[in-house]
Amino acid sequence: MQQRHSAPLIFCERSGRWAAAWRLAWNRRQRGAGSRLEIRPLETRSPSECLEAIQAVSTAFVVVELTAADCDRTLDLLFEISTRRHSAAAAVAAERSMMAYEWLARESGAVHFLTSPRELQPLNGLIEQFALRIPQEELDFEQSVWASLPWGKH
Repeated sequence: MQQRHSAPLIFCERSGRWAAAWRLAWNRRQRGAGSRLEIRPLETRSPSECLEAIQAVSTAFVVVELTAADCDRTLDLLFEISTRRHSAAAAVAAERSMMAYEWLARESGAVHFLTSPRELQPLNGLIEQFALRIPQEELDFEQSVWASLPWGKH
């Protein structure tokens, strides 16, 4: 069987706005590409839920929303991911009013910082690079069928 690269993508945001925008951008990028890359998005609503999701998978790319209301919690989450979750990489999706926090977010461990859904294509490139570096196991026919199902264990 052919190997198909797959990777979890975890969003930590209250609104779901960034995850929805990402899905549209990802579908545009993948349309007609015939990619063997499967990104499985998972939405979480709090830092604790995000850390649980990271712990449940062997490796993940995380997109964390930075808002004025949750700035300290988000920066603490970034620091936690960068110092204790070495198999995860984190990017920050921020409100425009939070642009001044870009370098603080990067110092806290963010590999990318964006303030507009129009900036998702560079993020998708990073996600692809991250996913392609994850060691994948060869699946037999039955495993590949189960893995392709939305409720199948990956």
